[in-house]
Amino acid sequence: MGGADSAVSVDSTDIYLECAWFAPEVISGRGRRLGIQTDASYRFERGVDPRGQHRAMQRATALLLEIAGGEPGPVDETSSRRTSAGGAERGPAAPASATAAGY
Repeated sequence: MGGADSAVSVDSTDIYLECAWFAPEVISGRGRRLGIQTDASYRFERGVDPRGQHRAMQRATALLLEIAGGEPGPVDETSSRRTSAGGAERGPAAPASATAAGY
């Protein structure tokens, strides 16, 4: 995702990885209503293991270090949950994303 300004090149020194999990009840049907259907929305609507992003981040980090070298940066875990008004509220929900930076 992204474009020429955010692409990785031979001159890149920092890479930011992101992986996410979305609750099926939050995204169910939204892609169809908006006319945007993706492989990701298809999978998340049907339920994906919410612990998978941690394994994915570990594997992607290991591959990146093996192939390109470098040092892993910090992992920033965030979560949010929907309020009854539809807004996002920070709180003790299942992790929605885990990111690592500084490779």
